[in-house]
Amino acid sequence: MLLLIKYTLLYGIVLMLVALGGMFSEHSGIINIALEGIMVIGGVAGVLTLTMLPASLSPFLVVLISILVAALAGVIYSLLLAFASINLKADQTIGGTALNLLATAIAVVISKYFSESGSAKLNYSNKPFLFSIGGLELSVFVPLGLILLVVSYIVLYKTRFGLRLRACGEHPQAADSVGINVYKMRYAGVILSGALGAIGGLAYIVPPVQTWNFEVGVAGAGFLALAVMIFGQWKPLNIAGASLFFAVFRRGITKLFFPTPLRTARSVICSAKYIGAGLRCLLPHSRVSFVSVCIGSVRMVPSTGFFNLIHFTAELFQLHLNRDKLVLQCIQLFFLCLCGFLHLCQLFCCLKIIVRHVKLH
Repeated sequence: MLLLIKYTLLYGIVLMLVALGGMFSEHSGIINIALEGIMVIGGVAGVLTLTMLPASLSPFLVVLISILVAALAGVIYSLLLAFASINLKADQTIGGTALNLLATAIAVVISKYFSESGSAKLNYSNKPFLFSIGGLELSVFVPLGLILLVVSYIVLYKTRFGLRLRACGEHPQAADSVGINVYKMRYAGVILSGALGAIGGLAYIVPPVQTWNFEVGVAGAGFLALAVMIFGQWKPLNIAGASLFFAVFRRGITKLFFPTPLRTARSVICSAKYIGAGLRCLLPHSRVSFVSVCIGSVRMVPSTGFFNLIHFTAELFQLHLNRDKLVLQCIQLFFLCLCGFLHLCQLFCCLKIIVRHVKLH
């Protein structure tokens, strides 16, 4: 039970921090697709700071400096999106996607330059970030995340800044007519998004391990945080609950019951998002943009949860029937066939969506 709480909190705090950042940006009227890249930039900046700080420095200062440097790096990187989207009126989705691709390349180049082995792996000590409460090992990002959650709620709903920020996102013309600088408020929203996203990236990389390969980035945690933000209806408290819900199935149960997950079940879960999005297009009177279908809409979360449940049940059977190899082979064969069928459905749905998109345009 302690392990379940540990893994859930460690991953849930990451999702919550990044989703809160995306919430501020979207409330200002800017869709921040670049959260994945901001996490990577914040992670590499914080890890490099850890490796360069002297060993004699107190743990508190190590944590504080690393978090501040990561947040600053995230703010600077998010300004690229802000300038392109606000001043240049560039497409926010394309700009965010480009920044995601660029971030991983920047992190790989920087990590290879500072790595002693010449690879994209950096070694560091995560001991200053960890503490124990009654046998439960947690990171400093857990209390920090809870504090930032309360602060985010107060800032968004109890201050003039929050009211103006929401006004700029909901009706920028009305906000401008009463003297609110819409550009300034949108810059503030994106900057907050960059700071929180970068701290979330550091929280994702540092506490679990002491070596990180930046070639893998943050393994899609930024996109999952976008789903958490939408699932939480862009409200801080709802986002906190959604992040815990996602973390339980993403990390908590997986770490406990799936030491060697079936590849077929993982493929099923990955395929479910495309199937869920494709099925929405088959429904009458449904309007789904081509981009939202390709990257996967959050409305397919029930489908993903369903296949997570199937995967969980199969693994429980595997735990109890590990003596009977024939039964295990039958279970794996069933999932292999199911995965193949779902991949065919995925291909059919994607082709149908593309054909429909071409006809509309």
